[in-house]
Amino acid sequence: MATIHFSLALSNLTREWLPAAAAPIVVLPRQGARLLFEERRRRRSRDGLRLAVTYLGLRGGDPAFGLDVSLGGALRRIETSAAGSWQILGPAGPPAIVDLMPGLRQRGLSLVLDIIDASPQGVRLKPTSSLRTTVEGAWDTSGFSLADVLALADPDAELVGWIMRQGGATASEAARHAGEDEPEVTARLRALAEQGLVREAEAGSRFTARLAPRRRRALPEEIWSALSQEPEPRYPTGAARHRSPHWQGVRGALLGRRGRFMLEAAPVFACFAVTEWLLLTGSGSFAGLIGFTGVIVGSLLAGIFPVLLLVASRRKGEHMPRPVHRLLGHPVLLGGLYLLFLGNVLVHGLVIWKEPWLRAGAVLVAAGIVSMTARMISNGTFTRRLNIEVREDQAEGRTFFAVTADGQQSTSSITLTYGDSERHLQASAAEIPAFSSLRHAVFEPGLAPAPRQTPRQLKVRVHKVTSDGDSEPISGSITVQTGDETKRYDIKLAKGQVTLPLTGATYRVDIEPNEIPDPKAQDHDT
Repeated sequence: MATIHFSLALSNLTREWLPAAAAPIVVLPRQGARLLFEERRRRRSRDGLRLAVTYLGLRGGDPAFGLDVSLGGALRRIETSAAGSWQILGPAGPPAIVDLMPGLRQRGLSLVLDIIDASPQGVRLKPTSSLRTTVEGAWDTSGFSLADVLALADPDAELVGWIMRQGGATASEAARHAGEDEPEVTARLRALAEQGLVREAEAGSRFTARLAPRRRRALPEEIWSALSQEPEPRYPTGAARHRSPHWQGVRGALLGRRGRFMLEAAPVFACFAVTEWLLLTGSGSFAGLIGFTGVIVGSLLAGIFPVLLLVASRRKGEHMPRPVHRLLGHPVLLGGLYLLFLGNVLVHGLVIWKEPWLRAGAVLVAAGIVSMTARMISNGTFTRRLNIEVREDQAEGRTFFAVTADGQQSTSSITLTYGDSERHLQASAAEIPAFSSLRHAVFEPGLAPAPRQTPRQLKVRVHKVTSDGDSEPISGSITVQTGDETKRYDIKLAKGQVTLPLTGATYRVDIEPNEIPDPKAQDHDT
């Protein structure tokens, strides 16, 4: 079982390193789903670029799209029309986005949507981008179902049902059936076509019923993430791309279906080859291998990892357990345990073990532990964090908030605004009444008494927990004010949570749930 598990882990790691397959053709229904693009970075910035594309229908014969762009706390909403190959990020991108990102060319970001065809109900397009691509919402909601027919007025429902039974009809035939004038019936049919209930042929010669497809289970987000393209390699200015046809053929074979399988299985074959070599040469030792893995794995799982996890959870924890033993988080105790298990690996590698490969392996593991810890410190893994969570529990029909700082409950000043009324609270966790009518929830956490315990990082999470236990972001926005700096984020575009460093002495978080953007605001920069 251990061999199988490790083999699967090696294959999955190799699959992640390989370039992803080409981007698929995506069908977006009108205002029914949207494409999400997120900036790729090895050390991803918390204020990186996030962009969402929504199809709005046809305007003047051209497909219209809505763009939501978030970068560094700035939020811009744009509505525009496009056709053919539409470059969103790049030299020929919309000026509103280029102005928002002065260093766009230096960052090497690109996003092109090839629009294949469009109708009032949906659009087919092929995204090509260096950004991480995901899909949010339903795949295809065009057409009508039984619920849609019941929602229609009786004359329209009878007309749609008759067209469906006939398999299609012209406007004149529908007018004779309804006993009305042809221009009036034609206007009704085109109104139904705008709703996606019927399909109009060219020049209105014939109308057919448009049935909705059967709903399928939504695929996990990880699958759509795996479909996104890897960014193209960037070359210095003036450098030419010299690739021989032979190399391109080899690369194509390796990245094909069979080539990918061989690359994914290569680490497993290599491990078995080394094992057979040890067996045939008589240099393998079962007891030696057990002793080596016991010292290394035992030191990591029993000492190093628990210490690092405890330090991180005590400084960034979002939930407080009932029993909390403060002694377990004392720096002297944790530092002593860390040095004890690190010293155990070094002593075995430098003193106890005599075989060269055992000693070299122990020294390399010890160096890896130290470098891993240093990288975690530089990446802010142990930075003290202030957490603000607003959670809507759909199963219970209630909404709660919780504020924690440095792994402890933090009493804060909260102002809840409902239209013309306000409610003030002083608490670290409580229920939010009448969440559906809430306009603003303003959090002003109190400062820590000791400067060393002051949080250096802020995380705001606004989400709902469905009856199935899934977490989904709600609609609205988050405005964060730290000192003299103010940043605003779209909750859904940020996937329900925002994490950013705290630089000011005062913190103020304004959450606006259920925010509905103004459709007249064509280009609004916050």
